[in-house]
Amino acid sequence: MQTTGDDPVYVISVAARLAGLPCWVLRVLDQEGLVVPVRTDSNRRLYSDNDIALLGRVQYLLKERGVNINGVKVILEMEKGVPAPVAAGNGAAEAAPALPPTLEYATGNKGNP
Repeated sequence: MQTTGDDPVYVISVAARLAGLPCWVLRVLDQEGLVVPVRTDSNRRLYSDNDIALLGRVQYLLKERGVNINGVKVILEMEKGVPAPVAAGNGAAEAAPALPPTLEYATGNKGNP
């Protein structure tokens, strides 16, 4: 029987070892909604291969890049293509402002996407 990347198969201790993170970090990431594993009837966390890959990305951002949990949330939302909240003026949504020149250079975007 073959499994897909979405099949929850790893308990928290195995997932933590595969991702290179301590178990308590996986619990925090679950509480923060960053990596939410499937729960069994007995409330055990089960992680899929896709969850392990996401944990690896989170581990890289936390340890290698020095990003905090809130920063990781923002980065992952941006990578998923979730639009950032736009401030509303007089009940209507306004266009997002253009990126500052330094960010345009860093991202390769010229003006609004």
